[in-house]
Amino acid sequence: MAFFGVWLAAAAIVFVAGMLALLFLALTLFKLAALIMVVGLLLASVLIVAYVIAAGLLAKIIVGYLIGRLILSHLDPASGAGRVWPVVLGLVIVAFAISIPCLGVLLNVVIILLGVGALWLMVAGWLKNRKIEAAGS
Repeated sequence: MAFFGVWLAAAAIVFVAGMLALLFLALTLFKLAALIMVVGLLLASVLIVAYVIAAGLLAKIIVGYLIGRLILSHLDPASGAGRVWPVVLGLVIVAFAISIPCLGVLLNVVIILLGVGALWLMVAGWLKNRKIEAAGS
């Protein structure tokens, strides 16, 4: 859903910026129309780049961390393993998994979907906790 939502939001930003630019062109405010169009395109570009970074990098790091933590917690439940070793182990496993010639593409898509979903849940939980803290103070 996030994939389609990002493209839909980017298209909506460009559409609204275009409509506002046309409105200001009709009012003969050419510089303001150009400024609004440039800002709209920049906002859409920033949104798309942020999603590509989240899906391409953060998703793999999150899934790698979760895989590594799952494996290390089964090997030695009392150790806790810190935060670095689960990431290292998980990223090595993710890198090997997506390197498999034909299956790697499918695994990469699954990892991206799981990672973006986990990222979405983390951000939603953070926002919920932030609202609760703001209401409590």
